[in-house]
Amino acid sequence: MNADPVKLLGIDIGGTKTALAVGTPDGRIIERREFASRADRGPDAMLERILAEARTLARSHRGVAAVGASVGGPVDAERGLVLGPPNLPGWTEVHLARELERGLELPARIEHDAKACALAEWRYGAGRGTRNMVFLTLGTGLGAGLIVNGQLVRGVDNLAGEVGHWRISPDGPLIYGKRGSLEGWVSGTGLLALAKHLYPLRFAGTASAAEVGEAWRAGDAEATDVVTRSAHALGTALALLVDLLAPEAVVLGNLANRLGPSFVEMVVNAMAIEALPALAARTRILCCELGEAIGDMAALSVALEAYEGART
Repeated sequence: MNADPVKLLGIDIGGTKTALAVGTPDGRIIERREFASRADRGPDAMLERILAEARTLARSHRGVAAVGASVGGPVDAERGLVLGPPNLPGWTEVHLARELERGLELPARIEHDAKACALAEWRYGAGRGTRNMVFLTLGTGLGAGLIVNGQLVRGVDNLAGEVGHWRISPDGPLIYGKRGSLEGWVSGTGLLALAKHLYPLRFAGTASAAEVGEAWRAGDAEATDVVTRSAHALGTALALLVDLLAPEAVVLGNLANRLGPSFVEMVVNAMAIEALPALAARTRILCCELGEAIGDMAALSVALEAYEGART
């Protein structure tokens, strides 16, 4: 009899929801399930539910060979520690990789969600075929995942890539205690905060970045100014990354997809003004391809890292 084909188990842990997916190393998802995280219960209760769901999936799909978890930072991926993400109360020095290994009797790895998403877009999405790629989350927050010479860059304590904390302006929205940070100009949270900072009366009742984008597409003058400034800020930041790392591609997260080609065109034009011309010409600025599936694919990418590590 032939051995069961290798399968992977990915876990995407967030403050609002947790999702588990069984998939194959080539990126095909076989089964997925999701439940409310109820993060206020703390790590013990969450882990109990995660392990119960993971065991059920592993029993249902023969050949599961490794497990990977994507979780918001700070994370020490090398030691398998979650170090107190703001959206997961009580998750301070939680040995998540160890708990997964013990509970599932499988090789396990964990990874910061921005870095895990970078792995996913590099392996399965817009960055396929590159050896040097930058991924920018452009979600609720803003972080970067860096692939250099075919390797994920982690830095000291897994902290490489925190470009959202770059101060790009002396003024701007106050995000995480730093006024004028890139995250305050370019992220889901930041775009709304920027609109309210620049035009407090106009956007006082606006509840989301999506509403700002809709107003921009409808031709609203203040929304157009907000989105234009945001695109220029992102392009300026990309120029710094391009000049520093000379990537083949920069992959932009879901906010860029939602705002659309006109936004990306403004970003590219702003980047081209600031970056070295030769580097700007050789760097592709792309929207992520995995869309709403990126969380599942990120977790599977971490599981694949665990599987490959166990084999070697």
